[in-house]
Amino acid sequence: ARLWKSPDVNAAAAWRGRPDAEASSGSCAILRLDNVTQIAILDQGSLHGIRLGQEFTLRRDGQVLARLKVVQLRPRHAAAALTSGDFQSLAYGALLHKEAE
Repeated sequence: ARLWKSPDVNAAAAWRGRPDAEASSGSCAILRLDNVTQIAILDQGSLHGIRLGQEFTLRRDGQVLARLKVVQLRPRHAAAALTSGDFQSLAYGALLHKEAE
């Protein structure tokens, strides 16, 4: 199933000043949210080292508010599904952190 509509949503990555093939720093940002499917589109993809099944967390004040898992991958973007926490705590531009492997 196709989780996002546009073939390349690179505007936000460019706005944030990230070169396309820059290695991931351990965090990424949310570009888009779908409340129905509870899917978040992330501003990094396989070119940045993101992998299918990789997990990310949203933390605020040291507390984990949400956990997401990458379910679909493109070179510059990824789709991540909520696995635990509150989807309403996610927001456009929110910074997610990679889970330790």
